[in-house]
Amino acid sequence: MPVSDIGRLLGRSEACTQLRRGIPEACFPLSHSLSTWELRRNEPTLRALSERGGFQEFQTYRSITFQSISKSISNVFNIPTLIHPDIYNATEKHAAEKFKFHSKVMDMYYKQRPLTSWNLYKNENEGWDELERRTRYFWNRMWIQRVCRQSLWGFSDTVLKTRAIQIYKEVNTALANGHKGRVALEGIKEMVSPALFDQLLGESVKLQKTGRMVEWKMIKEPGVEDLKLVNAYMMKPATNLQAGSVKLNFVQWTVEINSEQCFAVYEKKQGKGGGQKLIAGDPQMVIKVVDHWVFERPILKSWFIPRPGPRGAEWRLVARLIQPQGRPPVQDTSED
Repeated sequence: MPVSDIGRLLGRSEACTQLRRGIPEACFPLSHSLSTWELRRNEPTLRALSERGGFQEFQTYRSITFQSISKSISNVFNIPTLIHPDIYNATEKHAAEKFKFHSKVMDMYYKQRPLTSWNLYKNENEGWDELERRTRYFWNRMWIQRVCRQSLWGFSDTVLKTRAIQIYKEVNTALANGHKGRVALEGIKEMVSPALFDQLLGESVKLQKTGRMVEWKMIKEPGVEDLKLVNAYMMKPATNLQAGSVKLNFVQWTVEINSEQCFAVYEKKQGKGGGQKLIAGDPQMVIKVVDHWVFERPILKSWFIPRPGPRGAEWRLVARLIQPQGRPPVQDTSED
């Protein structure tokens, strides 16, 4: 093989490496590249290496080394496992399949109440309790915002609010048709938790037995700007002792939804005349409604790589909160 072909095929740096094997260091230039003069000067050594397959051995050695390095990097940074631990990690897969819902409200939200006095100790520390709730809600939101953005692929306030609006309209429409029975609720089965679905089904059956009918209309549909994220919380399933999972957690967001609606309830009149009688609400009166609904989703907690899983996970409604008339009770946020 001519010297020019060897230099062209291997490159000067590789030819330099091969020459180092057969030439003493003292006789070899200190530079990392070979000039044309150096290649011609060491032509006998290059010919000998070419004849005995030295360059082929070098190419094979380089390929094996590259594969070893790639495999080592893959073992340390297992990308499929990092992104989809619920698929490639047996423990996480088992936990994700076993624990799909938490269903209970982790941290009950109570709407802000005005402070009646500068004296926070008045009325059995009512002021301190209100400040404690406001502070806790604020830090809960900051904490869960960070966790969701780090752990959940494509998370944003707008995405969550858009999903909440969709569920809000579908659930209210289904409840308005509750007198039709289970058929009316089948469309929202994948939007609510199993526990809440059973509760709504019970309300529908009760309404169907009374023979009453609900007339409901959304006058002003809520937009993203009409929703406010007021509280959030995160908890591991069964304190993760039974699951054995490190990454699986449940996140809940409490969303305040403002809308304008019309609502009326009718029941059948007694006697031959039939017809319907209005017993509650007014179909012509527009009322402003403020609801506080809790939405939940399982996530695979991460510190730096957002994950799309667990598979099939989506935001679901787990509770419709009813605000107390009087002073809210002091909450115990310790895990069960």
